[in-house]
Amino acid sequence: MKLKRFCIPKSEKKAIIKQLSDIVKKKQDVLFSFLYGSFAESEKFGDIDIGVYLDESYAKDYLDYEVSLYSELKKVVRYPLDIRVINSAPLIFRYKVTRFLLLSNRDEKALSTFLERTWGEYFDFLPIALPYLKEVFMNNIDVMRVRELTGIITDSLYKLRELGKLSKKEFLSDFRNTESAKYLLIKATEAALDICNHIASKKGGRAPQDYADCFVVLKEIGVINEDLSDKMVKMARFRNLIVHLYWKVDDAQVFDIIKNNLGDLEDFIKHII
Repeated sequence: MKLKRFCIPKSEKKAIIKQLSDIVKKKQDVLFSFLYGSFAESEKFGDIDIGVYLDESYAKDYLDYEVSLYSELKKVVRYPLDIRVINSAPLIFRYKVTRFLLLSNRDEKALSTFLERTWGEYFDFLPIALPYLKEVFMNNIDVMRVRELTGIITDSLYKLRELGKLSKKEFLSDFRNTESAKYLLIKATEAALDICNHIASKKGGRAPQDYADCFVVLKEIGVINEDLSDKMVKMARFRNLIVHLYWKVDDAQVFDIIKNNLGDLEDFIKHII
């Protein structure tokens, strides 16, 4: 199944950017923000990616902020959105975000410090990683894209484990816990699926018949073993259940997954990197 792509007039894109900018600029906790990804760089896009940097004094959970801002922006934008707090995001992801469009800026000093730190760390890292990068690029794998996606998985797993510290009763008693967990499972699994499709296509694997089948393809071309393939297929099918048959999802099963099955996604990352 291919992700839906959109192509809109420049005038509409310009209007959307202004709407987003106007809303984010009013957020006192957001020191600066970036618009990045396909919406910012090409005519066709799958979603609208926004990275926000929060005031370091912000004491609440970053996930809560992402969900809250998503809900507010979704009221004025009809296209898919992805909101990321970039304060502690992976290095390569932070660097990529800074190469796109600055959406808002209320603290020039904080922005300059962030850019200096991110760029300095990135260019210190690059010579060490270059031999590996060259090897991967020779195989047509977009290592930056893969690293970005593994960063999304890692970030989601951290937040899911925080939710997993709750008792089952505490988790199930608050819809914010259950809905956040579902959102994070979707986010992590879709990042794994994006990695899967990218590697399968570059390594000459057959075209997957559906989302879950991609992990079977990775097994067939020797990237992951059969046991991990089976586990990732189950994860992909559960993702489909959350997205398409959400009324059938058992919240208790969601809790069991974040307590017992997050290691499957970690194993997937270890096999890929």
